[in-house]
Amino acid sequence: GGCAPSQSPLPVKLVSFQGNLNAGRVSLQWTVAENEMNDHFEVQRSVDGKVFETTGIIVASAKYGSESYSFSEIMNSEKNYYRLKMFDKDQVINYSKILVFKASISPNSNAIKIINNPATDKLTMSFSSTSNQSVQIKVYDMAGRLQMNQKMNAYTGSNLISLQLNSAFKTGMYVVEINTGSESQTAKFIKQ
Repeated sequence: GGCAPSQSPLPVKLVSFQGNLNAGRVSLQWTVAENEMNDHFEVQRSVDGKVFETTGIIVASAKYGSESYSFSEIMNSEKNYYRLKMFDKDQVINYSKILVFKASISPNSNAIKIINNPATDKLTMSFSSTSNQSVQIKVYDMAGRLQMNQKMNAYTGSNLISLQLNSAFKTGMYVVEINTGSESQTAKFIKQ
């Protein structure tokens, strides 16, 4: 076997780019070959598929060979397009294919209804439960950071829950998620 001629460095090799949408949160995963050629990745988002803005920057690790990366954020519109803008060590740019996510707006009655929106010192909401069960209530800020995590008992039918919002809650938009184990519901509210 002869030795292959040395080749000029190829653009970033993207092996896979995939994602999923679960409970209002988009998670993206991608794998590259020849990771040592990469400098950094920009995760770009669009609501119309035309104009993209950068929503996250991931610096490539120092690993040689294949490497995997991930990024996640709260889905804050009904339809989001994502793509990767990949920079190699020479700052040559390549783009991935585009992934599209649609928020499923389900017409079912078990959706969370925020009673006092905007909320001030407490958040009151109603939701319906199919059985007597304990539910996990989580509140995230728009950067996806967990702000509150509480377990509560829900009963069959309509439930009304009031949560105290302490001073750690700054003014802004939040996502509340109620998880029964088998399904989760999310709603947005504004803290004033």
